Amino acid sequence: MTEDEFNKLWPLAEKFLEKVRYYLTLDDGLTAEVDVFGGKLKGLTLVEVEFTSVEQMESFQPPDWFGRDVTQEEFSANAFLAGKTFGEIRKHLKI
Repeated sequence: MTEDEFNKLWPLAEKFLEKVRYYLTLDDGLTAEVDVFGGKLKGLTLVEVEFTSVEQMESFQPPDWFGRDVTQEEFSANAFLAGKTFGEIRKHLKI
């Protein structure tokens, strides 16, 4: 999408996310994508790691700072998070 197309479509957006994504190289050479949310979701941080095989995924030992695994949790999907506040999703975080 071009910048011009984005600028034309953006005013039509009813739901959106504000986040900054950081890429961190882990000890095993994998990359952690760390999303730090802002706006209505300020306080939420999610980490994602992509694997090249099931075996790699199953042998992965996440660092302690990852927190709990929310891979299969509906609330961790961007489509679910869009338009929500941190307060609305807090119950899903179990904190």
